[in-house]
Amino acid sequence: MLGAVLPALARGGFVIRDVRVEASADTPIAARETAHREGFRLAWQRLLEAEAPDQVGRLATLPDAELDRLINGFEIEREHVTTSRYSAVMTVFFRPEPVRALLARGAVGPVQIEARAVFTSLAEWTEIRRRLAASPAVSQVELRGLSATVARLGLTLTAGPEQAVVSLAAAGLVLGQGPDGWRLSRGAD
Repeated sequence: MLGAVLPALARGGFVIRDVRVEASADTPIAARETAHREGFRLAWQRLLEAEAPDQVGRLATLPDAELDRLINGFEIEREHVTTSRYSAVMTVFFRPEPVRALLARGAVGPVQIEARAVFTSLAEWTEIRRRLAASPAVSQVELRGLSATVARLGLTLTAGPEQAVVSLAAAGLVLGQGPDGWRLSRGAD
């Protein structure tokens, strides 16, 4: 693997770090453009593998214009340029809403569940809400009830619950089903 996949909020989107790129061309500018384009494709592939592995085959080869619409920006580290070669390590930032919408269009269909979010403080509740908003596994959150330690939520999942469990775990949330229904909590950091 090229590096750790770390979906997280940053600049309003998901982040894929440590994308290593390298290209050769007649000019350093052409090599850089080719490498950056390849970096965007690699980052998208890694995001799909982490968040929607069932859709990799369908969404891995998006047209450049569609992929560009999903990207919020990028950063370059360890850049090396010669007269005909370019190499660097990229961090690519994706926009969450267009990514969620694209994943939702290709999923078996949105799945709605009701879950009880359990927390011990307002800060923990706020963090649970932030992480839910950052996850491409959840397209909509409806607050149906709130007490001092439990929130009743209607969650619209972009794929099935099994995929949501994996995706939310990567975001630091634990979603599990028990005898009293779905339960959501913050995982160990």
